[in-house]
Amino acid sequence: MTLLLSAGYAGAVVNSTQSRLVFNENSLAETLVLVNSERAPALVQVWSDDNDPLALPESINTPLVVVPPLFKLEPGESRNLRVMLSSRQEIAAGRERVYWLNIYQIPPNTQSDDTKGKKIVLPLRIRLKVFVRPAGLKAPDEHIGESLVFTLKEHSSTSRSLLITNPTPYNMTLGELRLGEKQLTTMMIAPGASTTVPLSPASASGLLTWSIIDDYGKQISYTRQL
Repeated sequence: MTLLLSAGYAGAVVNSTQSRLVFNENSLAETLVLVNSERAPALVQVWSDDNDPLALPESINTPLVVVPPLFKLEPGESRNLRVMLSSRQEIAAGRERVYWLNIYQIPPNTQSDDTKGKKIVLPLRIRLKVFVRPAGLKAPDEHIGESLVFTLKEHSSTSRSLLITNPTPYNMTLGELRLGEKQLTTMMIAPGASTTVPLSPASASGLLTWSIIDDYGKQISYTRQL
């Protein structure tokens, strides 16, 4: 038996055409499109979790229901899945909530023509964010990224950091963060939360460039002098 870890199987066989799903205030169902890009069929299971990637599907309790949750995708086939919101009771008023969708795929076990044994094809999983907005919370406009507050913190002559605060009711996903010529770590910042990014002495001031990933997966860029 040969354990197959080649680069050809490093990426997902089944992929989503979207990078995220968004439930706006009046939405109760959204469509997720999955495509099998390989020449072989794949068994696919889809479930949601509450930011716990280790949780088993049978132990999870979220308001998201996926139909169908288990299916087979033939080579080149695409499938429209319905992701339904059963309730907004868990969603705090005035604040966006984020869940995750797991797309777990098992390509077929195949017989190799040039080896004596069988190849074991490892299962693959990709995860997508699902944003749920409570009643009364409209979709943000393209200027929402300007609401982030950036504060330089000096801890010593050689130790500085950048404090990023999100005062909005939306989860802000940074697609890019750069201070001067220095690329910084990107992250998602929850509503009302703050995060600290360590800075090297050489990148402690200058032009700050950042981008926010919008509802459609597009990056909107902003700049500010620090």
